[in-house]
Amino acid sequence: VEGEGLVIRGIEVADPTIDDPERRRVLTVDEAHLACATALTDLASGDVRVTSVRVQRPTLHVVRAADGRWNLADMLVGRPGGLALPVRIDDATIVVDDAGTRQRVTRN
Repeated sequence: VEGEGLVIRGIEVADPTIDDPERRRVLTVDEAHLACATALTDLASGDVRVTSVRVQRPTLHVVRAADGRWNLADMLVGRPGGLALPVRIDDATIVVDDAGTRQRVTRN
């Protein structure tokens, strides 16, 4: 979007180690808006500085395996030197599948 930033649609993050295609998908995002400079020279240089993020209609799929392990455990480990910036999330859904109890809970 000229002068405002970048819009990315149809984002999907999957865990290739999970055999079940329905449970492989960890995160889907309908649309993400990244506030940043949009001049072609900035984008072409690869030095795009994002100042804020707005995520619309994300769905996070959390799975607890029969052995008690969570699919997101390794992804949620803190990393030193991470980037902090404002993030706004609109219309989120979380789906939790528990293989041990064979239950699914969905919250919007």
